[in-house]
Amino acid sequence: LNGVVVDGHELAIKVHSGSKDRTKLQIFNLPPHADRHWLMSFFVQQGLTPVFCEAGSSQGMSAEVRYHDVAGARLAAQSLNGSLLGGAQIQVAIDPRFSEGATLAVTNVPAGISWQDVKDHFGQCG
Repeated sequence: LNGVVVDGHELAIKVHSGSKDRTKLQIFNLPPHADRHWLMSFFVQQGLTPVFCEAGSSQGMSAEVRYHDVAGARLAAQSLNGSLLGGAQIQVAIDPRFSEGATLAVTNVPAGISWQDVKDHFGQCG
């Protein structure tokens, strides 16, 4: 079901990092109306019956990404603004708080995305 689009939201599904038996999943980029009842029903419709479902806030977080030079930061801002990270469309801009111009402000990062996920995503631009 990873990558399935529901109500315009591409779901991203990962095994929870704390799940020793790999049975606990995290689902990112759920539609705003998705609650635990909706989630349970969604899985049942797919032929899967979960034991437990919980839906938390889908509010995006932010990240800061630093490049060695302005050119790399500008390329990343142009190339990755609007890209998908963990199933959510992120916004990327040069961070005005830093005068050197090599730091990016990234918003709408879905909960559960690690710093390594962010680093890997931005690694495609230098």
